[in-house]
Amino acid sequence: MSKEPDIIIIKPVSPIIWVAFALFFGVMSILLLTSPYLDFVMTFLGVFMLIACILSFFFIDYSFLRIHISGKVVELTGCFNFRKITLKREEIRGYQIKERYDNHNGVHRAFQVVSKSGKTFFFPKIAYNNYDQLGRILESHFKYLGTIELSNAKFYKRWMPMLTLLSGLIALIVAILKYVS
Repeated sequence: MSKEPDIIIIKPVSPIIWVAFALFFGVMSILLLTSPYLDFVMTFLGVFMLIACILSFFFIDYSFLRIHISGKVVELTGCFNFRKITLKREEIRGYQIKERYDNHNGVHRAFQVVSKSGKTFFFPKIAYNNYDQLGRILESHFKYLGTIELSNAKFYKRWMPMLTLLSGLIALIVAILKYVS
């Protein structure tokens, strides 16, 4: 049986699409706030988009964590290095699997590492190419704490796609009615 490597590094995928969205919000906010036709609505929209830009960058840094396990230390580093957390293995209670819902994956299970102080570190499925490998590494290094079921999973699985489709159709009908009139 081969000895397990002392250093394990799990890198997230490159969040280029998410960065593009954040930059879009930033550029649009600058364009709106520097417009010669600036009024209350455009100021409100510009400030809203600027806040969305800043929050998007923090979301990216929070979600796309680089995991570095070496010896008795686990380091979690954000994509832009805004967030760097160093934990000793003794400070980690274990990992759990939590059911979540998002528009990209529907209802799925995601990993969370739980510290003894009660902080949880979430690893979204969209941030890692080989999510199964992440699960195997967590399983081999940390105690399994159980699964947290999503209380309304059946609702999300059945009704959310229909509600999304319905809202899109209503928006399309409103756009057609505005175009015709």
